Amino acid sequence: MRGKLWWPRGMARPAGTLPTPVASSATWRIPSTPVELYRPLLKVPITDGVGQAVVAGGTATVTIGPQGLGTRWYPVKVDIATTSGAADTSTLQLFLGTTALANLIASTSYSAGGDSFGLAGSVMDPGDYLIGVWSGANNGDTATMRITGHRVAMVA
Repeated sequence: MRGKLWWPRGMARPAGTLPTPVASSATWRIPSTPVELYRPLLKVPITDGVGQAVVAGGTATVTIGPQGLGTRWYPVKVDIATTSGAADTSTLQLFLGTTALANLIASTSYSAGGDSFGLAGSVMDPGDYLIGVWSGANNGDTATMRITGHRVAMVA
């Protein structure tokens, strides 16, 4: 074969033979196969989507998110409550995203002792969190947040 490099089947090309990227070498990445192709995926209900925090100084923060390689959550609804229940007049703000870049996704609830939020259309990957922030709550109460929906996870 003239003019064409030939490599035996199963052997990798030497490092110097990759094409030079247009920008700096920091922008060049060799394509990799997604890990989801190696294991079957299973759609099941979210079972680990519950978080709690004790109210101190009138505030509490609960953070919940998917964990594990290949896991993705499709939340539908979030239920919130405190141990004071309907007598609690605290407020709650709900954020979705990474801890540093969380965005307010639902209007503030003025009955954070017991309320629900719809989340249809949201997708959460590992590193994304649903963050509930209570303010004006009764000290010593337990603030609870529960996510309902389904998740896709790799089967071992």
